Order: sequence, then structure tokens, then C-alpha cells
Amino acid sequence: MQCDILLVPCGGKYTFDVKEAAEFTQKIKPKKVIPTHYTDVIGESEVGDRFKRATMELSQDIEIEVML
Repeated sequence: MQCDILLVPCGGKYTFDVKEAAEFTQKIKPKKVIPTHYTDVIGESEVGDRFKRATMELSQDIEIEVML
């Protein structure tokens, strides 16, 4: 079964941290991924960009669109 859209919580507090979220995304191999819960902490809005970079680095063999 193929996952079309993955919503992955990656704020790091009660959720995946950036690395864990990127690794989980690599395992699922969705067509598109949307990180969630990363702006819940004031000053942590750059988590979305860090997640996107980490996902792109791990997913060089597959194409995953990261939607922020």
C-alpha cells in the first residue's frame, strides 16, 4: 500500500524530533509529507525548514514533496 500524504508531528516535545521525523518519513515513503506541531513552541518555527532539509538528505533515492 502506498501512502499519498503523511502528516508527521515533529516539534520535539511529546513528538518526533527533526531526525526521528525524517527517518520515519523515509520508512513510510509518502508522495507528500506535511510536518505538524512544530510551531507550538515559541521560537521553534525553523523546525519545519530543518525537517525539510533532513528529509531531502535521507530521501535522495525517492521523491518526497515536503509541504510547509
